[in-house]
Amino acid sequence: IIIAIIASLFFPQTIAGPLYRIERDIKDKIAEGDLTIKFNLRKHDDVKDLADSINIMLEKLREKITDIKSVSDEMREVIHIKHNEDGFVDNLIEVYKKLEGSINRFKI
Repeated sequence: IIIAIIASLFFPQTIAGPLYRIERDIKDKIAEGDLTIKFNLRKHDDVKDLADSINIMLEKLREKITDIKSVSDEMREVIHIKHNEDGFVDNLIEVYKKLEGSINRFKI
């Protein structure tokens, strides 16, 4: 009985503590757009696999959003710098298609 009581006090904390930190960071940081966060749990935490999966998901989101930002920067350059050049519309359409392709990588 004593071992069961001690175990019941210890095990919930090894799960609840990390889950609470993950939930808090998802609500407070990721929901506000901060994708720079990384979940670092101890090796023996029961939810380490969950944290690792979330870290992988965030890395893939960062890559996709970085791609969209790059194409957006390219579009701004075409609009501001090349608007008087021949083929402006063609350049703009080409960059728009890249942006559309980057956005379509998301399933909404």
